[in-house]
Amino acid sequence: MTSWSQSVKWNPAGGQLNEGVTSQLNLFFIGCEPRQRVDLPQVDGLQFGTPSTGSQMQRINSKISMVFFYSYPVQASNTTEVSIPEFEVMTSKGKLTVPAVTYQVVKTTVPSQGRQNSSSAQQRLLTVDDVVQSEIVFEKLEMWEGEVSTARLVFRGLTDYLLEFRGRDWDPDQLMRGPWLKHDEKIENSNGQQVSKAQFHRFLLAW
Repeated sequence: MTSWSQSVKWNPAGGQLNEGVTSQLNLFFIGCEPRQRVDLPQVDGLQFGTPSTGSQMQRINSKISMVFFYSYPVQASNTTEVSIPEFEVMTSKGKLTVPAVTYQVVKTTVPSQGRQNSSSAQQRLLTVDDVVQSEIVFEKLEMWEGEVSTARLVFRGLTDYLLEFRGRDWDPDQLMRGPWLKHDEKIENSNGQQVSKAQFHRFLLAW
């Protein structure tokens, strides 16, 4: 029988994850340590990154215990909830079971930054898609070998939230690419708020 002082569990053990935002889940080894690589179960709608590790002393049930932990960066996709099923791990105290845990996935929101008044429309919560969008637009969807074309990286976002536009790395297969050219930018109005639009251009050569 396993003592309560020897267990493995997720922290936090439930709650919410913001869609499309990197969060952190900790796998706590209480009163024990892993004895081999931890193979996590596949979870639809939840992507795990490479964990960092550490250890610390914690007060649990009025007792001081050594806690070893894996800290996983995670990102939830477009779904309503994600569940990590129960699984087993080999520890310094034998094989232990990690209890199943479920997280609600919620839209990531930010408060509106209306400038002139505090109307409910301006103070509503905005999703990340309300604040900024991006896309790559191709001059041609099909290219012959040796043909030169262009692509545009387009950013649109609420001006109040944007400090500056930056180009991103992009490494397409079977296309030689030049540098992103200096972007052009313009400001428009949408629903009483300023919207900035920037376009970065790049030449492409099919091979």
